[in-house]
Amino acid sequence: MKQDSTVGQQPQAVTFETLESYVRARAQELIQEVLEAKVTELRRRGYQDAGRLLEDDWERMVTFFRFPREHWGHLRTTNPVESPFAALP
Repeated sequence: MKQDSTVGQQPQAVTFETLESYVRARAQELIQEVLEAKVTELRRRGYQDAGRLLEDDWERMVTFFRFPREHWGHLRTTNPVESPFAALP
């Protein structure tokens, strides 16, 4: 049986921010892959205009998800009075 050479060594400190930035970067890569696949499929089916619109408006569509999840409820509201004052007690 092979012994693990890392036993007894201190693990490198990994902060939450480091992990979060890695996950966000990987998520951005996956999102881009999804966009490219969907645009390709739309164009293959003859919907060139839909593919173009999806590419043109993509950043506007996914901006919401760049905010932390705890802010999503405030961002989703259609009530202009509720949103700025939702965090007040």
